[in-house]
Amino acid sequence: MCFQVKYFDYFNRFHTRLLGLMGRASYPKERMAVLVPCQQVHTFFMRFDIVVIYLDAQLRVLWIGVLPPWRIGPYFKQAHVVLESTDMDLLDRIAIGDKVQLASCSTMVE
Repeated sequence: MCFQVKYFDYFNRFHTRLLGLMGRASYPKERMAVLVPCQQVHTFFMRFDIVVIYLDAQLRVLWIGVLPPWRIGPYFKQAHVVLESTDMDLLDRIAIGDKVQLASCSTMVE
């Protein structure tokens, strides 16, 4: 199955990946944070739960789960991309092995 991500924020520099969604009061349910390259995430200083999706270099789902604030996610050596979202419905729509497609409606976070 293929899942398309239409609206996302692209975090591809060390400091933007490190900060990610930290300190934000909320994050729009219809957007995703895309962290590249990334093999592990944390939710330190975050105020809300997030759905975390680890992808390999071919954008196939390796793991999906929920991380509450102040947690460290699992480490995946084979991960290349991590998606973060506040949309808890993703847990029912995406499965391990699914292919993810990133559309062109993105914002580069500097």
